[in-house]
Amino acid sequence: MTPPVLVRDVDAIWAEAQLRLPAALRAIPMTASDPMSDGTWPAPAPEVRFHLARRALGQPWGGHLVLAAFVLAARRLQPNTLIGYLGNLHTTFRELFGESGLSSMDDWNPDILIPAYQDGELLPTHSQGRRTLFWGHYSSLANHGRRWLEALPADLQSTYRPYLLRMPDPFVVNGRSKQIEVLRRQQATRKAEVAAIVPYLMQIRAQAHFRFNRMERFRTAFQAACKEVKRRGRKVLPLAFSYEEGTASSKALPRQRLHFRLWDRGTYLEAHPEADRRGRRRSRLHIRTSAATRLRLLVELVSVESLRPGVEPDTFWFLELLERDLLGSRPLQGTPDERAPKQAWLRSWGYRYGDDPQSRQSSPFATGFEGHPRVAGGGRSLCTSGRSARREPDTGGGTVRRGRVRCARRGHLHHDSNAYERGTTNPH
Repeated sequence: MTPPVLVRDVDAIWAEAQLRLPAALRAIPMTASDPMSDGTWPAPAPEVRFHLARRALGQPWGGHLVLAAFVLAARRLQPNTLIGYLGNLHTTFRELFGESGLSSMDDWNPDILIPAYQDGELLPTHSQGRRTLFWGHYSSLANHGRRWLEALPADLQSTYRPYLLRMPDPFVVNGRSKQIEVLRRQQATRKAEVAAIVPYLMQIRAQAHFRFNRMERFRTAFQAACKEVKRRGRKVLPLAFSYEEGTASSKALPRQRLHFRLWDRGTYLEAHPEADRRGRRRSRLHIRTSAATRLRLLVELVSVESLRPGVEPDTFWFLELLERDLLGSRPLQGTPDERAPKQAWLRSWGYRYGDDPQSRQSSPFATGFEGHPRVAGGGRSLCTSGRSARREPDTGGGTVRRGRVRCARRGHLHHDSNAYERGTTNPH
């Protein structure tokens, strides 16, 4: 999933990127960039324009993807779906052009290259599923573009035809995608995966309810603290709050007290200036931080204190994911040396695509569905500072788990019983 970006930043980035586009692609008829548009046709979402500006432009197929993005956005295709289409085509084009030695879309011959790719003659390491997905995305964008072109006046069709993806002859591609074979293989895989967890379904469900209830208590305390800040004003930040959970006799969750602090961006960075690497970079680029970002509240887990002498406190199960920087799309970001240990850890827990664990990098904790635990802003909703949590004796005879962990932005930590149920196959 592509991380959300600030509209203000994207507008500036896209305005600069448009200068590299041919004049025809700056004013595409019957799309949001049409000078005669009255708002009837939606514009590509900020994350789509960001994707085009940062990845597609400057490539031989960049203009083709820009036209496709504006046409499909005008047809109200969802942003995540559109990014999936564009990302798949961009990545595959890059590898196909490198493999075939092409340098221009004028050299792109779909009648030869698409059948060769579907048959495995080009890029033989690609899976059949990936080949089928590319053909589905390519043909969809090409057909949408063809229908859009047919609706244009005759004098404009010659202007935009060079920027359309060309469809191969149907006789050379029919039967090559093996879509039915891929679908049956996927169904068999899903059945095997479901069969593996059926014996443990009751345990998974019990653990899901247990975790849901813990997050509900946290959410209630967090919202109460937010209301206190709203009532008393920002001058009270950082605001400490705590709550208790568990019972004296419970084995699943011992009696304990969790301590938190509430911050906003200004107070947090004032106390932890080393955490503002992104802010320093934005300052060098003269990009202003939005008011929504400056006023967003952050919550810090300070410590977990056991109220039963001699019993270790039970902290949240997902802290290791935060410490390893694995939420959202963070496993896909950073330098190769930064991504490698993250991907190795994910593979050690079975998170991979296909049979080849090295075939593709994964980000299993990135999702845009409401109700699932997620991170916005490319993972910067959660920011690390200080040392890892450690256990220290408490004067009351219990144990305190201390240390700063990550700070979740207000409104970006969601809960849903089904989501947690699905997440309990992994102990983290």
